Amino acid sequence: MRRRRFRAPAWASTLTWKAAVFLTAMCCTLAALLGVLVHTAVTRQTVSHAREKALDRLEVVTDAYEAGEPLPRGSGIDPPGLPAPLRALAADGERGTMVADGPH
Repeated sequence: MRRRRFRAPAWASTLTWKAAVFLTAMCCTLAALLGVLVHTAVTRQTVSHAREKALDRLEVVTDAYEAGEPLPRGSGIDPPGLPAPLRALAADGERGTMVADGPH
């Protein structure tokens, strides 16, 4: 007596491939989404750190200026390259920061 081998129906093989393609596409989509979220979080954290560092430096320079001490290197009063929005804040007696991609 000969045993019959179990054969899956023809539609099962295409369903398997469809499931594999779907899972692959979903994994790639999830990886891309997580990459974007991580990039956004790291960028926000970096900008926040840069702002804190700039405000700390401003505090040191302000204290030195008010005490009549020489200003630290690289700092000055009313520098020519100061962006207009920051100049307006300073004229109103307020503090602010701007983050740019590079020197402009």
